[in-house]
Amino acid sequence: MTNKELIIKSLRITELEYAALVESFAFDWLCSRLTNLKCVINQLSKSKLFWDWWKNQWEIRDEKYIRDSNIALITETLEGNTLTMARDLYRDTHNPLTLTVKLNVLIRKELVNVIDHTLKIEEAKL
Repeated sequence: MTNKELIIKSLRITELEYAALVESFAFDWLCSRLTNLKCVINQLSKSKLFWDWWKNQWEIRDEKYIRDSNIALITETLEGNTLTMARDLYRDTHNPLTLTVKLNVLIRKELVNVIDHTLKIEEAKL
């Protein structure tokens, strides 16, 4: 079973809910790092390079969650408060507002390219 499958099963969420959380937190992270740069956020969010990097970062945090929560060792179905606490811990582990990750060289280059592209679009409007 993959980490993603384990999390979906343990937290009793659908693949769609999992994907929505990945996407939603990516936008929250971008907005928290690039405040007031909506056009840059729009361009960067369309970048395959950004999404590959973001999914990799998400998988690293999934591994941390599995390790820290010992979720792989739980054999019974989570319910009630235990399920709520497990879901809250998962969201906390992935919280984009407290997430500290270093941008790799490729993402930094992509960000520069996106900003350059956005500036050219804005200049053309003048």
